[in-house]
Amino acid sequence: MPDVTVEIQKGNYAESIAASWLSRKCLVRPVSGGTDIGIDLYCESLLGTSPFQHFWIQVKAIPQANLGHNGAFFDFKTPHLQYWANQPVPVYAFLVPVLGWPPADVKTIWGVRITDRIVRDGIPDQATIRYHTEEGLDAANLDADLAKFVSVIVPYDTALIYLQKGLVAPIAKVEEDPLERFPSHVALRYVDRILQAIKYAAELTLAELVSEEAGTHVRTPERLKIHNIATLFSDELTVLGLSAVANSAHLDGDVVMAREYLERAKQWISHSDMSPTQKAEAIAKADIMLRILARTQ
Repeated sequence: MPDVTVEIQKGNYAESIAASWLSRKCLVRPVSGGTDIGIDLYCESLLGTSPFQHFWIQVKAIPQANLGHNGAFFDFKTPHLQYWANQPVPVYAFLVPVLGWPPADVKTIWGVRITDRIVRDGIPDQATIRYHTEEGLDAANLDADLAKFVSVIVPYDTALIYLQKGLVAPIAKVEEDPLERFPSHVALRYVDRILQAIKYAAELTLAELVSEEAGTHVRTPERLKIHNIATLFSDELTVLGLSAVANSAHLDGDVVMAREYLERAKQWISHSDMSPTQKAEAIAKADIMLRILARTQ
């Protein structure tokens, strides 16, 4: 049998302490031995008795040397940050002071908001990066600290993940500040992705609204708003958006705009990666619509 070193014992102890503390406000599922590749605990927070949001924890046992006057630090490897950046839920590193062996009682578990650091600062170029933190859970104030963690911090960082993808999602159930509905001071870093998301959403939504209005459901006020948003991206629209704007303009009797966007749709098709057969069929459909518009002038 292999030897169980003190370092292994310290890591196991730190993980058990973190899981025990979190279990007061969360459902905690330890990662099975041999499958830990960067996450130690799968967690689901609770608001009262109701399951709320998921987050993941990586636990690090730290020595006295990693502790400062009012905080702690750890040197993280860049490949780990890259792995955590790809996860669908917020990731946190819990730094558990394991002082001596057998260890002294743990009074504070220090927390590093890994997802927040990655979203705000990106992945560093160097092999490792040192993250300092003054945030943590105190044994003497554990229930209050955990309540803030699961009801404020985790919801905020969950919204950050969406913002990183260009999706502006509200923060779920922020209890301390009900006016803070969206993550702040981050959007400018991802403005290009946000604009892309708005463009795609406008294209798809306008196409569906046009289809509805051509049938039995009329939602003209909503369609006109989305129509105006889509036209802001007139030089960037795909064939879906170009066709949707053309059909929307046709519904409003604006033949000139409808013809303009149909011609743009034909150009998009001709320069696309569609097969020759697909191109011919799509252009033929646009030509049919153009002939219809010609008869309405």
